[in-house]
Amino acid sequence: MVNSLIELFNSIEEDAVMGLDEIQEVSQASRQFLEVLGNVFASNPKIRFIFSGSYIGVVRALSNPSSSSPLHGRPPVLLNLRPFDEETSRDFLRRGMEELNISFDKEDEAVKKLDGVVGWLTLFGNFYAVRKMSFETSMSSTIEEGKKIMIDEFKHFLEGKSNKRLYTTIMSVLKVVNTWKDIKRGVEIKLGNVDDKELSLALESLLNNNFIEKRKEGVYEIVDPILREIDYDKL
Repeated sequence: MVNSLIELFNSIEEDAVMGLDEIQEVSQASRQFLEVLGNVFASNPKIRFIFSGSYIGVVRALSNPSSSSPLHGRPPVLLNLRPFDEETSRDFLRRGMEELNISFDKEDEAVKKLDGVVGWLTLFGNFYAVRKMSFETSMSSTIEEGKKIMIDEFKHFLEGKSNKRLYTTIMSVLKVVNTWKDIKRGVEIKLGNVDDKELSLALESLLNNNFIEKRKEGVYEIVDPILREIDYDKL
C-alpha cells in the first residue's frame, strides 16, 4: 500500500498542490503515512504540500521532527501571516460581506475588537454573514471560540515544560505591563525570586512561538486580542 501510494504520487508530472489541514495530528499518524509524505516531499518537485493547523503542532511535526521521523531533514517553508493594518482589515471585512451580498457598516467596531488577526476576522465573518447571527452574538461567539482555540494552543506549548507556572505568570503580567523590568517585578510578586536568564529565555520562547511580540528592546506585548482575554492563572 505504501509503495503504491509513493509510486502514484511520484508519477504525477504536472504541477499539483495538496493541502493537509490539522497537520498537528500528523504526529499521531501511522509511520507508513509519514513515509509516504517524506518520500514524495523529497522525490517529486511537481507536488507541493500546504500544511495548516495548530502553529505549535506544525512546528513540532514538520519544522522540528524527531530524528526518527521520516520527515526529519525535510524542513518546509514557514509562512507567518501577520495581522492586517486597520485599513486592510476593514477592506477585508467589507469585501467578504460584499461577496455574500451582506450589508455591513460596523467594520470599525469589529476591527477595534479583533485588531487585524485574519483568523478572527474570518471567524467573525462566518458567524455574521454565513450563520446570520447578530453583530453582538457574532462578536461574543468569535471571542469565546477563539479563546478555546488559543487555550489549546497554549497548553500544547506548555507540554514538556518544567516551569509552566513561569510562562502562565508572564502572560498574565503582560496584560498589565510590558517592559522587562516591570515584567520581572510582576512575576516575582507572584512567584518569588526569578533568575534574569530564566526570565529572558522564557520571554524568548514565547516570542518565538508567536504568543508575544517584541516592540523594541526590552518591551514586549501580547498582540492577539484573544490572547489578552484568557485568564492564565486558571491554566
